[in-house]
Amino acid sequence: MRTRLPPLVLLLLTLTACMSSATPPSTPTPDYTPTTTFTLTPVPSPSPIRTSAPTDALATPVDPPPRPFDYTVVNPNPPRRAPNATRAFWVTDTTTGERREIEARLRAQTEHVAMWVEESTWHDVRQLEEAAIFFEARTYPATRAVFGSEWTPGVDNDPRIHILHATGLGEGVLGYTSGGDEFPRDLYPFSNEAEMITVSAAEIKVGSHAYHALLARQFQRLVQWFQDRNEERWVKEGLVELAIHLNKLNTGAPEQAYLEHPDTSLVGWEDESAAAHRGAAYLFATYFHERFGNEGTQALMAQPLNGVAGFDAALADLNRDITFEKLFAEWLAANYLDGERATYGYTTLDLERPAPAAIYESYPVTLESSVQQYGADYILLQGDDDVHVQFTGVTATPLLDVLPHSGRYLWWSNRADESLTTLTRAFDLSGVEQATLTYWTWYDLEQGYDYATVEVSVDGGEQWQTLHAPSGSDADPNGNNPGWGYTGNSAGWVREEVDLAPWVGDEALVRFVYLTDEAVTGAGFLLDDVAIPEIEYADDVESGAGGWEAAGFVRSDNSVAQNYLALLIGPGETITVERLPVEEDQTAEWIALLGSEGWGEAVLVLSGLAPLTAHPALYELKISRLSRP
Repeated sequence: MRTRLPPLVLLLLTLTACMSSATPPSTPTPDYTPTTTFTLTPVPSPSPIRTSAPTDALATPVDPPPRPFDYTVVNPNPPRRAPNATRAFWVTDTTTGERREIEARLRAQTEHVAMWVEESTWHDVRQLEEAAIFFEARTYPATRAVFGSEWTPGVDNDPRIHILHATGLGEGVLGYTSGGDEFPRDLYPFSNEAEMITVSAAEIKVGSHAYHALLARQFQRLVQWFQDRNEERWVKEGLVELAIHLNKLNTGAPEQAYLEHPDTSLVGWEDESAAAHRGAAYLFATYFHERFGNEGTQALMAQPLNGVAGFDAALADLNRDITFEKLFAEWLAANYLDGERATYGYTTLDLERPAPAAIYESYPVTLESSVQQYGADYILLQGDDDVHVQFTGVTATPLLDVLPHSGRYLWWSNRADESLTTLTRAFDLSGVEQATLTYWTWYDLEQGYDYATVEVSVDGGEQWQTLHAPSGSDADPNGNNPGWGYTGNSAGWVREEVDLAPWVGDEALVRFVYLTDEAVTGAGFLLDDVAIPEIEYADDVESGAGGWEAAGFVRSDNSVAQNYLALLIGPGETITVERLPVEEDQTAEWIALLGSEGWGEAVLVLSGLAPLTAHPALYELKISRLSRP
């Protein structure tokens, strides 16, 4: 109420600028009852910003499958280590990307914690012992009670979380976890083969409030990795912040950056606005937990579906008569009202009101603007007369900032952390003596960490050989390259030509693969105009799937169906929250009863509801005064 790091590595940076230590003021607010306060009149004609949606504009996301993982245990028996035992660990300097192997000594342990310190690094054994007890008694059980379990006894057959205190992790880095440590070393050469957290001995004091917060944050990441490795980033980061909140280890006010910039996408993540994204994700995760408790959060963690689809599935599993879209709408109202009722407020937070996108007190007004997908424009309407609001949106929004190489359609790899998507087709090369695969590609992949490859199989897909595409490389700075792959940015469409001569005379499968690590993704991998001239095969993607089998790939005309959410919040002794109807063509007319109801002010809330795209939703508002009779 009111009153990057290397692959597979997640960092906690000392970015205090992303947080605020100020406590918002408290202001009592009345209770809330949804009522009908608007009338709808169909809009007879579209405005100049109207665009028509292609009939097959993408309306529903395709969930990318996670990277395969076998959960291999490397030790047949649990390891036994006495105090002062030593072992080698890989650590990473996140500033230079350099990896080095160090020796560390075991200095304290409990049933579920092992504290390691890099050799020749000063430390206080008593502080390590006390920190281990704190984690064992508080952080470990409290986090598991809400989010579930990490992989235990895990890759090393040891139930302990190994906490390594080391130097040289990079400027400003407090610590990290790496999903690569869960892999056997023969699959990932830099793996430490343990469930572990690496802490900077130089940047943070053992046993401090910030230290305990760091361990809670990174332990939740270990749980998340085991429960749902390829969950969307906004969900993962929101749950990480929720873990800090529930452990009462907050080190700032992450929500503040979002409340200052509420037109920030809840479901997206851009590095330049990461603080606002984190604040939004934190608020939504906290709101969800307050509404549905540990049961709800555990249902979400257990869902293999990701993002919006994961929330919808979790809510269905809970037998709650609510969808993500409705919950999102109520959350936007709660962020503005922060009242005593759970639907429209928080019990554990006191929020400042979100910054308004515009304040109008004189009319008529015409506004041409945009709102982020799952962001929010809070528009204050003030005055003593009722006002007429005409809304016009668009019915489609671009998926990516690139056009197909030819025609209207292309193949898109999708984008997600810790995922593997494929596009596969069979070709009969038995009647030719030479074969050449040509195609056009455009790609934006995290440099050195995420890859796309083209592969061939002649045994029905049992074994695959990576082909040497001209723009690919075998460089493997972080152990993620599957052999020969694309990474980085193509800077435009590139024509590729690959020799298939070794496989002529056979039935061959050709597939394109998109492979990502656990953090940070680019726009993905695009494909168009695929051909094998020797067998007179050519596909410009214009006539359907064309025999290609897509596992996570999406055939797209580079547009997504655009829908909008509109709310109106009215003041008074009983505050009203009304979801405003929007026609299928994304137009609407509403009447706001500022004068006749004696409000004097109302808040119009607008949001875009298109999936997948980072492009904002365009809209136009025309607001005029209605004269009193």
